[in-house]
Amino acid sequence: MNSAIILCKGIKLDRDYRNVLSYSETQLLATCRDNRYRIAEASNYSFIGRDNRIIVNFTWGQCIKANYIAFQNPTYNNKWFFAFIDNVVYKSDEATEIDFTIDAWSTWFNDWQKKPCYIVREHVNNDGIGQNTIQENLDVGRVEAINYVVDEALSNNFGYYIIIGSTWNIGTDTESGQNLFGSLIYSGIVSAEQLFLFQATNLNTIPQAVANMILFITQANTDGHIADIRNVYIVPNFVIEASQLVQHTKTVAGNTCTYYTLNSSVTPIIVEESVPFTTNFSYKPKNNKCYCYPYHYLFVTNQNGNQNVYKYEDFSDPQNPKFEISACLSNGASGMIVPKNYKGQSLNIDEGLALGKYPTIEWNSDGYINWLTQNAVNVPTQLVGLGGNITGKIANGNFSATAGANSSLGQTATNILNVAGNIANLIGSFYSASLLPTIQGGTNTADINFARNRNYPVFYEMKCKDEFMKIIDDYFTRFGYKINRVLEPNIVGRKYWNYLEIAPTETVGNGDVPTEFMNEINNACRSGVTIWHDHESIGNYTLDNSIV
Repeated sequence: MNSAIILCKGIKLDRDYRNVLSYSETQLLATCRDNRYRIAEASNYSFIGRDNRIIVNFTWGQCIKANYIAFQNPTYNNKWFFAFIDNVVYKSDEATEIDFTIDAWSTWFNDWQKKPCYIVREHVNNDGIGQNTIQENLDVGRVEAINYVVDEALSNNFGYYIIIGSTWNIGTDTESGQNLFGSLIYSGIVSAEQLFLFQATNLNTIPQAVANMILFITQANTDGHIADIRNVYIVPNFVIEASQLVQHTKTVAGNTCTYYTLNSSVTPIIVEESVPFTTNFSYKPKNNKCYCYPYHYLFVTNQNGNQNVYKYEDFSDPQNPKFEISACLSNGASGMIVPKNYKGQSLNIDEGLALGKYPTIEWNSDGYINWLTQNAVNVPTQLVGLGGNITGKIANGNFSATAGANSSLGQTATNILNVAGNIANLIGSFYSASLLPTIQGGTNTADINFARNRNYPVFYEMKCKDEFMKIIDDYFTRFGYKINRVLEPNIVGRKYWNYLEIAPTETVGNGDVPTEFMNEINNACRSGVTIWHDHESIGNYTLDNSIV
């Protein structure tokens, strides 16, 4: 008659093992004896067996308030067992029958050792920005821009040059200006044209620059070389360093105009743009995964129909992403925006964006070249499947080499023409699936963007709205992150609770635990279990559950 029992109320554990404790036997026993939870205690019972039933001399009134018991068997090495009360049956004024179920987790917590297994979800001990990026497939709802950067180097604020490209040096009146085919290099590109530049400090001064250009061209016309002018176009000051310009003046019909020529070895201009990363959101998340894609990301647009999404976490320094912007001296001022130190590449050119084109001034030259330049940003590529008709006819033996009333030659020839015509109408770039931006679309709007001073890239910092950010953050707070790896379970790495979920066929550990109870522990982990480190805090998810 020396077995002991403690009758308890208000113990916050549940028999489904959704909430358990990381308490040792001593810690849980102290909780059971705490006056806030202890109803009664006695130590004069015979051996409490495994039939999950015991008759106690506590009153029915005492027992009906209880939800938990702790009991000890000296014949079992004085081990304490913990159990949920299932039912209370009145036997007499001095005898009450209690049916109970052993709390496998609390009874045997100290008797098994965790081992590496496949973890589905858990709270991590390394919550640095960009360290946990497995997609969760959560609804991000609507997103909003909270910050942006405009690359002013390409804006109206820094001015433009109107450029004449001529195969004759129309700046000279002598035959020394003879054709210079293939002998000049601008921005690393071999050119058959000499370039003559007229400066416009902003959009309002372009008319004067055009007037100077007309004076200049008038001289070329008197010399009979106006036909040697091949291109007239506009580029931003960004593509030319002032130190590379050579200034000239020329008087035509009493009017003096200023123009510039360039050293033929002029190289492409490259600038670096730093873009925003903000951590002081209006709602500040507790979990740093909320600062990663798709909850927080960079959206970059050239404002000419091309956009891309960049993930902060894919930059080597997530909180200081940088882009390289470069352009060359050419018709339309071809340029690129390229992420730096992105996805392990110092310059990730494949995921860059083209800069918006600058206008080609109407000129009676090669109309096709002008058209192609104007549309080079966004000519849709729709070539896939165009050859289906002709290919199918040849493969099926329906191609006839002799035209006749019943011949398929006429129809096939028409198909050939249709395919050729479609290809001709869809001249553009072939886009490999691996090179496609995350978001694409739109049409070339370079001319109107130029007129409205919008022909420059914009870098937007995007995040989901606070309503959804709170939902997502609370989910991570409650259930940790998706892991999907074989690791040793993280059971006690957080201040108040750790969530753990293992794969359905995995075992969380092993040790000196009867098989039936170890199965219950494993099943709890397979279903997902929240392991609390303080009984008073169970269920309070508003606590600061920071890493310890």
